[in-house]
Amino acid sequence: MDAARIIIVIVGVLVPYLARIVFPYIMPEILVSQRFPGLVHTPAQWLKQYKDTGLAGHLFLSALNLIPIAALVLLSFDYKSPWSLLIPSVLGLGFLAHEHGTLDLASSSTASLGLLFIPIYALLPIMIGPVIGYAVDKWLIRRGVTQ
Repeated sequence: MDAARIIIVIVGVLVPYLARIVFPYIMPEILVSQRFPGLVHTPAQWLKQYKDTGLAGHLFLSALNLIPIAALVLLSFDYKSPWSLLIPSVLGLGFLAHEHGTLDLASSSTASLGLLFIPIYALLPIMIGPVIGYAVDKWLIRRGVTQ
């Protein structure tokens, strides 16, 4: 279970950056500026919105993302099997990936406030996940996969 917690922390810290790399190829329409419809960002410019912040910006973004990561790690202490943690992790980190991947910081002057609220909003899918996770945990215990 300790390995699952370490994986959650590493993936959780990298999610904003990985989402900025992957989402322009999955959803190319996000590269069109909402503020200036004629302006089309390149995938490198899309990543640059998060990358060109300096060490303080990276630490700030990582500190904000520790909110949902801490929730997932705390949930992991209630589970017997790391497979039960998969559902809350996919829901929470998937929400983080979608929101970070589609947030256009150049769209308005207040778009950066999304960076503050995305980790807080990610707590909702993370808290829905334990209901499914507990059912999976009980099912695995009944099948004899875990104890």
